[in-house]
Amino acid sequence: MSFFQHYRFSQVGLALQEIIDEMIEAETLDEDTQNMLLLQFDKAISSALSTWVKTKATLRGDLDHYRNVENIWTFYLKNAVIKLENVEHRVDDRLRIIACDGRTPSTGAGAKKAKK
Repeated sequence: MSFFQHYRFSQVGLALQEIIDEMIEAETLDEDTQNMLLLQFDKAISSALSTWVKTKATLRGDLDHYRNVENIWTFYLKNAVIKLENVEHRVDDRLRIIACDGRTPSTGAGAKKAKK
């Protein structure tokens, strides 16, 4: 199973990468362990977000442009308003939304049914 790596660019992911870089410089961590740690982070953050986050968001805004590369959608909104639990947040600049199919290849869109 493959996991998306875009969570590595979140605040938590960047902090983890910074600590890993420091450990590599101090020669207390090798590159194989670094790769294993980052893969485990990808798995853990994906699992935690799908399990624990239950808040629904409502987004409004003017679609500036969008793209789809390898089934990863990126939307750019202007004049965006995000509503979380009845609290509205206005985005002054453009808002970038990255959307990925979170299903595994065996259950995701376009998956073939197994023959009996």
